[in-house]
Amino acid sequence: MRTASLRRVVALLVLAPVAACGTTAVSPGQQVSDAAAAMAKVNTAQADVSFGPGATVQGFVLVSATGKVKRPSDSDTVGKVKAAGALIQPELISTGGKTYLRQAQFLPFQELDAAAAIDYPSAGRLLDADHGVTAALPKGRTPAAAGTESVDGHVCDKITATYAPADLNAALAPIKLTDDVKVTLWIDQSTKYVRRVRIAGHIFDPAANSFVDARLHDFNAPVTITAPG
Repeated sequence: MRTASLRRVVALLVLAPVAACGTTAVSPGQQVSDAAAAMAKVNTAQADVSFGPGATVQGFVLVSATGKVKRPSDSDTVGKVKAAGALIQPELISTGGKTYLRQAQFLPFQELDAAAAIDYPSAGRLLDADHGVTAALPKGRTPAAAGTESVDGHVCDKITATYAPADLNAALAPIKLTDDVKVTLWIDQSTKYVRRVRIAGHIFDPAANSFVDARLHDFNAPVTITAPG
């Protein structure tokens, strides 16, 4: 009996390292690829965006924005901006191939042509299939693990990577990056959805650090976006 027990102990000691070696952790690069694949299947989402210091577009200081997106190209974005000391809320709606803007909530909408629409931030670009933030995910360089953190009650793996201006400029328009930025992704361990994206670096000023931080939620929930009546 003692000999048999000893043999079992020895066998367990020998097999334990082998079993451990057979368990391979997913690399940060693979996690980002999995997130890109999961986000490609998202049809609707909502976003809450905040901006760091120096966030200025067309003379307006960007404070924050909320938006809802419905693929392939519908979105409704409401911003909070400061102008002449006042806080106003412009709204940009894209639906049916047309884009409408009102500079403040008490003003009527005006239709914009495509050239004019690109001058305004839009939540729709987050999920744009060809040029959005999620489409750019696999282009990051030197992805690295940065621990775990909960986002809205969901346990996420944090991954950092470096992105070039060409990777993100289309998604961030009208913001134009001039050099590389650091991007942190919060990837849901369960669904692989990207629940938060933080872009940090010389975003608004080539000589000053700032950030854009977006929290994504309500994936694939019903969304209705209609043209202004």
